[in-house]
Amino acid sequence: MIKKLFPIMLLGFALSSQAMGTSYTYKIIDPPAGSIDILPNRMNNNGQVVGTYIDSTNKWHGFVYSNGVFTSIDVPDAGYTNVKDINNNGQLIGEYSNSTYGHTHGFLNKNGVFTTIDLPDYQSTALKAINDSGQILGYGTSVIARP
Repeated sequence: MIKKLFPIMLLGFALSSQAMGTSYTYKIIDPPAGSIDILPNRMNNNGQVVGTYIDSTNKWHGFVYSNGVFTSIDVPDAGYTNVKDINNNGQLIGEYSNSTYGHTHGFLNKNGVFTTIDLPDYQSTALKAINDSGQILGYGTSVIARP
C-alpha cells in the first residue's frame, strides 16, 4: 500500500470560553513522487517538521518540511538517514548508517554541515532530541569489549 499523504496536527489548540471545544489545524505534506511511506518525528515552535520517508527502492531519507517546502536530508554516502529532531534554531539531529542495516551513527546538521556523533565504546549511537541550547539526548548500544 502506498501512503502518499499524512496529516500533521499543528499546534493550533484553541479553547473556546463557551464550550471548551478544541479546534485543530491540519497540513498535508506530500513526500517525493514514488515514496512508499513517510514518518514524521518532531516539529519545532517555528512549525518546521522533520522525519523520514522511504523511497521506491526502500531507502530511508531524512526530510525537513518548512514554509511549504519539502527538503530531503541525506548524510553523504549513507545507506539510510533518519532525522529525529529539530530545535528552534534549525539544528537537526538523527542517525545514519553507512549500509542499509549496519551500525548507526548519530549526526548533527548545523547550517547544512554534518557532524558525526559517536559515543565511545559503543557500536551504534542513536540521537533522539536537541534543545535550543544545543544539548543532545541519545544513547549507545552493543558495548564493544575492551582489551
